[in-house]
Amino acid sequence: MRQRVPIGEAEGSPDAGPAPAPASGAYQSTPPEGDALAPEIAEHIALEDALLDRTILPHAWPHEAPDRPFTVEAAHYAMQRHASCPIETCARKRAAHRVLVEAGHVVPDPRNSRGLE
Repeated sequence: MRQRVPIGEAEGSPDAGPAPAPASGAYQSTPPEGDALAPEIAEHIALEDALLDRTILPHAWPHEAPDRPFTVEAAHYAMQRHASCPIETCARKRAAHRVLVEAGHVVPDPRNSRGLE
């Protein structure tokens, strides 16, 4: 369990003079000595990161093609939300990209060998 220490007391050094008075209710969390939970926390974070692997996409929503055409504004939002998705596997990003190209907001690279427009 972490200990709550007023700000200033945890950072003060003996030769730096007195620590400034902490603001009302200002506390910082300091880890206890020999924090035994660190490996468990790191393992938990690694497992959560593995769940966010973008190479394995859900079979349906939110990466499926939209029911109706995007507006330009909605296409911008979809491109931002799906920035880390590969355009080859994310139908929503492909639909948004197509709308932005047609509106002139995105100019595809003519050297693109994937044939995506």
